Amino acid sequence: MRGFLATFLILTATLATPGAHAWPRPDSPTGRLLQPVLDVWPALAQDDLARAAHLFGVTDYRAAAEVLKACAASDQAAAASCLLALAAQRDRSIAPSLRAHLRTSARPMVLAVAAATLGAWHDTFSHATLMQALLSGRGDARSQLALITALDALDRPWEQVYFRLALPFISDADVRLAMAARLVSTTPWDVRPAMASRLTRALEHATTHAPADAMGSYRAQLAVWGLTRGIPEECQAVLWSLNGASWATPATWRAVGPQCARIGGPRNGIEVAVQKAPRFPERPGSGLPVANETWLRDLGVRHSLWPSRPSAPAKLAWLLNDKARRRFGASVAWSPAAAAQLAGPTRLARPSAAAMERAAAGQTYPDDFDRFDPQLDQPTWWPRGLQLTIDDGPRPAAMHAILDVLDQHGVKVTFFLVGRTMARRWLEQPKQTGDLLRRVVDGGHAIGFHGMDHFTEPHLHMRAWRPEQIRDSVALFRRVLTLALGRQYPVVFGRLPGGTRSGSDRMRHAFHLSGLRAPLRWNAGAPDWERGTAPERLIELAARWSARAPQPVVVLLHEYVELADELDAFLTALR
Repeated sequence: MRGFLATFLILTATLATPGAHAWPRPDSPTGRLLQPVLDVWPALAQDDLARAAHLFGVTDYRAAAEVLKACAASDQAAAASCLLALAAQRDRSIAPSLRAHLRTSARPMVLAVAAATLGAWHDTFSHATLMQALLSGRGDARSQLALITALDALDRPWEQVYFRLALPFISDADVRLAMAARLVSTTPWDVRPAMASRLTRALEHATTHAPADAMGSYRAQLAVWGLTRGIPEECQAVLWSLNGASWATPATWRAVGPQCARIGGPRNGIEVAVQKAPRFPERPGSGLPVANETWLRDLGVRHSLWPSRPSAPAKLAWLLNDKARRRFGASVAWSPAAAAQLAGPTRLARPSAAAMERAAAGQTYPDDFDRFDPQLDQPTWWPRGLQLTIDDGPRPAAMHAILDVLDQHGVKVTFFLVGRTMARRWLEQPKQTGDLLRRVVDGGHAIGFHGMDHFTEPHLHMRAWRPEQIRDSVALFRRVLTLALGRQYPVVFGRLPGGTRSGSDRMRHAFHLSGLRAPLRWNAGAPDWERGTAPERLIELAARWSARAPQPVVVLLHEYVELADELDAFLTALR
């Protein structure tokens, strides 16, 4: 008895010890219980691997990190559990593996864990990676919901544009309901009524047909969550529906938004919502296999793990439960939806610019990589080597006026468009935007990549992204262009927002990886030619730039309404 008590006290002290070395060592009392499970890892079946991963993740047994990483990088069924175990160990080195799964995996739980963990870690630069995974149609309702939640957690400007873009790609009614609940408070006014209506119908259905199963209760929670947070005027009606309703479970009451709960007063369980901000309702049946005493006993018998210590499974089960309670809280489930609690409130460190430069140094590129030759059919009088480029569109009023002038002179240009702007225009006016882009392409002009968001702030600019993340952004741009244009278009050229770091090795490597030529810079235009430039100055610029032929002259312009008249003056002088 004394020996058991001493072991118990040592184990408790090990668990409670704070600091960098609080995780159990193989030679510690806890490690001697866990190590036999790690020793038989290669012989375990997939379900056993998943449960062992849960054991190692919750107990923070980092001696298992290497086998967990190998499992996490694979396509086996246990990969989701291994990823979540590493997230629970706060191992941020797995971020590249998480992104890789988002690009290729078709396993719903793997996608869900990868998305939830990157969202919990605020991996802002993987925004396009998450969007591409959502638009790809891979996975199922669980993974789609995890992707939406992760994107929402990134809290980027204009995020509602991307969610509206994704909505047609989501067919599952419950995911669409969850999306409405999550986003109704931030959705533009013209879309909000449709989302609110979906939530209201779900609540009315729960009121007239009491939920008979877990999914029915989940839908009611979603409706309550969304209406009491996004539609303040619905608060009283929601509280009225819940009062006295036999189907309203404690989880349903906890879904009531704090502001709404204060209006209703502390009755019928509303005080729970006021005192404790609830997590977003979790879809039933979304958990992963877990270790418990029954499984530990069975595993011990099958693999002869603790022949001289029959109490080992019970001790490990107690340790597992105690560690889970201490680290994460008693209510946290072992599921992708709980990744924010398991992985911890942290942010991934920005990748080292110097390290990315070193990795990209020495790369070789095709002979035409640095050549900007969009093969435009210019008139015979056009100075050889002169290229006009127009950034920051599409802005319909400006672009139509600019195209009218260009058509009059028979001149072709390259428009460097912003993906988010293009998506927003297309969502607001799909036919008009499609017609405008088709006018550009069918008129012999070229379209180039100018970023999805045109962020120029240092902490968001693409110069800080990994090459693979830029590739994902270019792929998302191509997808948006295909949707808006109605057909595929070969995007070959790109320009960084602000042109920052265009000549760096890492940016050149990233563009090559994305299927683009070298990041395009300019040697004319701004600041000589900006909005409001006088006609006399434009005539002077026309003479100066045409005199530089046949040397390359790349002119940077920006899309604004006044540019049409300025171009007319410039082109008239150039002729």
